[in-house]
Amino acid sequence: MSWQELSQEETERIDAFLNQDLSKAEQEAFLDEVNNNPEWAAKVKSQKLLRIAIQEYGLKKSLDQFHLETKNSPQLPPTLNSNGKKNIKWFWLTGLVAFLLIGGFFMLQNTNVPNLYQQYYKVDPGLMTTMGESDNYEFERGMVDFKEQAYDKAIQRWQPLLQQQPNNDTLSYFMGIAFQVLGKEQKAETFLQPITQKSNSVFFKDANWYLGLLKIKQNKSKEAIPFLQKSEYKKSAELIKRINDLPG
Repeated sequence: MSWQELSQEETERIDAFLNQDLSKAEQEAFLDEVNNNPEWAAKVKSQKLLRIAIQEYGLKKSLDQFHLETKNSPQLPPTLNSNGKKNIKWFWLTGLVAFLLIGGFFMLQNTNVPNLYQQYYKVDPGLMTTMGESDNYEFERGMVDFKEQAYDKAIQRWQPLLQQQPNNDTLSYFMGIAFQVLGKEQKAETFLQPITQKSNSVFFKDANWYLGLLKIKQNKSKEAIPFLQKSEYKKSAELIKRINDLPG
């Protein structure tokens, strides 16, 4: 893999995407460009690899310290120190980054660029509520919180109800969805998994779809396939094909 030279503007744009600072429309436009422009896709991969190298091995702190030392010392050729000897630290850092980039390239062959999870995941919109006087008032109040993206509040309202009705698929499903939105993957799986084994549940297909996406997010794409198949979602066949087309 050849290293891709990036302008400041390109670096900032890629970092904004990787940091998830873009709007939904901007993300979609970015991913379309990745899909249709191999050169841009290569630049995105290069920047991602560099970030992995720095973040995973703590090089950022070392590089900051190195630049600080360079700034406070007399300006010398980059390969020499004040004694005229080769700057071992510089070569060590450069060599390590290069090594990590090469290793990261092979590691990322089995990852999803662009991210399939981001492309296919859309949070369940929830159920319609009447907010009338009924036994379901507390559940419906939680659903209002859910629709307002106050997922923690919805969970707090639903947990006591679930303790009273542990086999309630509606509560279990939306608890799983709420935890998935919050990035609490293990808890989400705990609630969704049992429903994927109940073919008579009204949430059977939906639970399989979201659990399949969760497996993709966990880099377990092959494990996602059976769940996606059982979901019978329109996009499941397309997504399965893309998983099977992944290298490695």
